[in-house]
Amino acid sequence: MIEPLDQLTPEQEAQLPAIREKWIAIGLSTEPAERERAEAGVRLAYRRGGLAEAPRMVWAGSPMAGASIAASIRRHRGPRSGSEAATEVRSHVTCQVMRRASNQVASRVSIQVRNDVMTHVASQVARHVWLPVRHQIEQQIKRPVEGAGYGQHDAHWVAFYGALGQFGADVSQLDGLTEISASCGWWWPFKDVCILTERHSRLARDERGRLHAPAGPAIVYPDGWPVYAWHGVGVAGAIIVRPETITVAQIRHEANVEVRRVLLERYGFDRYVTDSGALPIHADDTGTLYRCELDGDEPLVVVSVLNRTPEADGSRKRYVLRVPPDMTDARQAIAWTFGRQADDYHPALET
Repeated sequence: MIEPLDQLTPEQEAQLPAIREKWIAIGLSTEPAERERAEAGVRLAYRRGGLAEAPRMVWAGSPMAGASIAASIRRHRGPRSGSEAATEVRSHVTCQVMRRASNQVASRVSIQVRNDVMTHVASQVARHVWLPVRHQIEQQIKRPVEGAGYGQHDAHWVAFYGALGQFGADVSQLDGLTEISASCGWWWPFKDVCILTERHSRLARDERGRLHAPAGPAIVYPDGWPVYAWHGVGVAGAIIVRPETITVAQIRHEANVEVRRVLLERYGFDRYVTDSGALPIHADDTGTLYRCELDGDEPLVVVSVLNRTPEADGSRKRYVLRVPPDMTDARQAIAWTFGRQADDYHPALET
């Protein structure tokens, strides 16, 4: 009988960062799928889920391709063909482990591992990568992820149970699912066939870990399927690769507030102020303040300022800077960009 884990030792606590980083690396990996390892994991997961027969393995180059194949199978076999197998292979097994772990591990240990491992991995992998990928697929396929396992994108909860297992809890029922998560991308289990997919082959992020690429897709899969994103906001490819095609009307009619903000940024605040016919609300010797109303969002308020330092050819460059919507005069707005109050803003020289 396994003794209940009542408290982590200092040595065990010291292992938590390494466990966390290991699974973040797995969740963000761009290495080719380890197909033999993944297929062995599927066979083990099926056995642990009570399915005697090993399924036929079908590989796809991306989650989009895998979702398309799974949707086709459901259309031909009926809607319950995939969900029954998925419940037996994943949900049934994980529920068993959850119940067993709750009896083996004190709640304070679970909370500590959840906070120090699972939450961090979920922030990097599930929030910043899995959600945008899922959103893109859902735009094109009806009920695409029904019965899906997320492979490397399941890293957060697999890391949690993996840590508990490393500290003595019996989570061996998850061995098959752990192998799948560590070796491939999304997967769909059916009774006689299992669809597995490749991991992303390119993953670009900004300094905060959000999907971001300024000139191409932020994610690319081996079959060429792309996911475009701008600082974590999933967008159509044209917004990234052809920003010159964005129009004022497109910006005004975009219902998604986050996407509209990306459109504005890509279009350029200075161009939008000019092309939308925005009128100034205040002007003084420091610059001109403009305000544009946006449906369903805070107003766009920008300050236009002429650089007092001339260029080499004698011209002066104009800058248009977005400022908070509560700005009411130009000096106040420009002072805000320098982290100052309007009364304290008296520059001798601006650059």
